Amino acid sequence: QQQMAGERLQQLGIQPGSYWIGCVGHNPHTAVRNWSVENWAVTLEHAVTSLKLRFLLIGNEDERAVTDEIRKRMGAAGAQCENLCGSCESMDPLIGLIHHSIAYLGRDTGPMHLAAALGKPVLAVFGGGTWPRFTPAAKSGMALTVPLPCGGCDWMCHLPESYCVKRVGTSTVMKAIDELEAGAVEGFVIQR
Repeated sequence: QQQMAGERLQQLGIQPGSYWIGCVGHNPHTAVRNWSVENWAVTLEHAVTSLKLRFLLIGNEDERAVTDEIRKRMGAAGAQCENLCGSCESMDPLIGLIHHSIAYLGRDTGPMHLAAALGKPVLAVFGGGTWPRFTPAAKSGMALTVPLPCGGCDWMCHLPESYCVKRVGTSTVMKAIDELEAGAVEGFVIQR
């Protein structure tokens, strides 16, 4: 796993331990559970320009187009985000890339749980569809969501949009990234 990931990082010209893993894209099926393209673009641009972070963006092939759109909206900062959606066909390279990362940023997804299992700090923007069933068992990091009375809807959202995730503020997530990068987050914090 680590060797395969190391070879992939060498191809990309990226050193192990120099990047965050991001899972920010979505497909039509998962869009209701994800933050908006604009929110991710603004937040990632902040992380790149203010904190000099680099990201490897992972996901399925059907998330590639949305991930590319996020990078495009970041302007010049998008060059610090490599879109690897669809390129990890098996678990081995994915686990290796997460192992070599600094931390995870993204939505509630399988790689989020892998990052937690590998001891990486996790910063996840959550919705209430299955809240809190899938909060990660991370040692450090944050889960950010907006509590609503309709939480637990199993993503059968009756509202014009999934406010529980879409209304998490960009300033809240940017502050969480700043705090996580500065080592100011102790334990795993659930912010509602």
